[in-house]
Amino acid sequence: MLKKSLIALVVLAVAMPAVAGDIKIHGNWPCQYVPQDVAVVNVLLNVGYYIHIKNQKPFYVDQDTSSSNPYHTYVGCFNSDVDTNFDATISASIAGSGSPAGGNWSVTSITVNGGAPVVTAAGPNALQICVKGSDVKIENLIGGSKDNVVAALTIKAVPTAACEACGD
Repeated sequence: MLKKSLIALVVLAVAMPAVAGDIKIHGNWPCQYVPQDVAVVNVLLNVGYYIHIKNQKPFYVDQDTSSSNPYHTYVGCFNSDVDTNFDATISASIAGSGSPAGGNWSVTSITVNGGAPVVTAAGPNALQICVKGSDVKIENLIGGSKDNVVAALTIKAVPTAACEACGD
């Protein structure tokens, strides 16, 4: 009886298919040693939010000749292409950099492709942010000096869609 049970177990063991991650070859390994598929393991990726402002170089402001005080008023626009994997609304703020020129700085407009300040994953996204500095005391800077940092522009983005991870 014991002998019949052992034979039955051996037959079942040989007849059962290989479990994933195992290899079972009946008979001899192929004549040439070749790699055999043993397992396929899925590779996972958690996708985060990606946004890239391509041009992050400083930009110049110029004297605003249309202003009532052109000697102390400066305007300019920052331009860059933007790549992203989500739709986002762009905002910006600007603040004086502590330069002796001082000034009151503001963002006057933000556009993407000439319209609303929304970048899309589908792209292309041509971002333009225009700024203005009033009461800029150019006389406090050294005459003939170049590339004076007078303000810092901060660009911000927020997704336009509800947050799935938040349960929105």
